[in-house]
Amino acid sequence: MKKSYLITNKLFLKHLAIALLSVVVFIWIVLFSLKLFTLHGRTKTVPDLTGLTQDVAFKVAKNYGLELIISDSIFVTGHQKGTIVSHIPKMDEKVKKGRRIYATMTAFTKPSVPMPNVTGSYRQAKVSLESNGLKVGKLIYVPDQHQNYVIGQRYKGKAIQQGEMVPKGEAIDLILGQGRNRQSTTVLGVIGITFEEA
Repeated sequence: MKKSYLITNKLFLKHLAIALLSVVVFIWIVLFSLKLFTLHGRTKTVPDLTGLTQDVAFKVAKNYGLELIISDSIFVTGHQKGTIVSHIPKMDEKVKKGRRIYATMTAFTKPSVPMPNVTGSYRQAKVSLESNGLKVGKLIYVPDQHQNYVIGQRYKGKAIQQGEMVPKGEAIDLILGQGRNRQSTTVLGVIGITFEEA
């Protein structure tokens, strides 16, 4: 009797309807807020930033509603200094507004590497230089009983010691033993130049 009276009570039904309506409104507000917060359905296409200078790339990213962050810099031969060489996410990917774009740009200066120990055979010296990002320059032969044995090295005409820092990609001149022949001579490096220049 009491249960049936309670269920049929208008006040109880009114409060039940208000509670159900409140739950539905609350769920709708949560879902709507999530869409606003996550920017659901609103995407931007990542532009191609490669080749742009840092200042221009920042402006382009801002115009697209994106945030550009320079995360790394590397030295790339043949690329203009201070330009973007790659970025993540890549061009044409769909991202949300305000997404961070992490870019790698070319360094303004060449990185330096320590001068390796090249004393020994010419073949070993060449491998050692190249594995450290350097290259063989002039081959200067001087009187010495050991033929093609590296007895010294020069950078831009001056003697350089093992461990001294040299810009990556630079040429190191090698002083080699001539063997039995007593005349000294200089052999110019001709790799990478045209026939006329040689």
